[in-house]
Amino acid sequence: MTWLRLYHAPMRTRPWREISDPIMADPVRRKRIEELKRMMLDDMKAYAEATIRPARLDEVDALNALTGRSCLHWGYEPAFLDWEPEAITVYPEMLDGVRAHVLQEADGRVVGYYVLTGQFPAEPAGGRATLHLDKLFVDADRIGTGRGKRLWQHAVATARALGATELAFAADPNAAPFYRAMGATWIRQETTTRPGWNLQFFRFPIPPTEDITTEPG
Repeated sequence: MTWLRLYHAPMRTRPWREISDPIMADPVRRKRIEELKRMMLDDMKAYAEATIRPARLDEVDALNALTGRSCLHWGYEPAFLDWEPEAITVYPEMLDGVRAHVLQEADGRVVGYYVLTGQFPAEPAGGRATLHLDKLFVDADRIGTGRGKRLWQHAVATARALGATELAFAADPNAAPFYRAMGATWIRQETTTRPGWNLQFFRFPIPPTEDITTEPG
């Protein structure tokens, strides 16, 4: 058989037959899969319709409650929230002006927030104008859904608009992988009174141009 005849030789195919999926054949499992699909679609819609806006003074208690849920997501015991309360507490003065923003979904639920601290606008010192990312928390059932990244990007854009060239912050060890993924540089860790729990310190040089997805505050 010549190459040309081989090239034009008809392909042999097996008769088509329906393949039964044992999981989808189970009505209970099939129902659960359909429920999961609806939940995923609902979550995608909620993410797309969510907006970031300045935090309000009357949201202090709600944000502190959100912080507690977010911390306990990592398996800490409730007493953890009383270990260093000032480090995770949102105070009313933090919600004054442009320093704090919340991520609010279309149904009105606030599912995350961040707080910037420092001198506004940022003033250069040692060649850098630094603001501090004092807090960035996402509600427990929204962790890992992209909400944290969205808040991070907004925080970077806000800091840039305030004249900062760098963000500096300390983070829970469980949050360290997230900040590394966002491009922050790990600086050092600091031991604490809690055995095995070391505070992680990061810096993030803010790009001078808009090269990340942001939205207006």
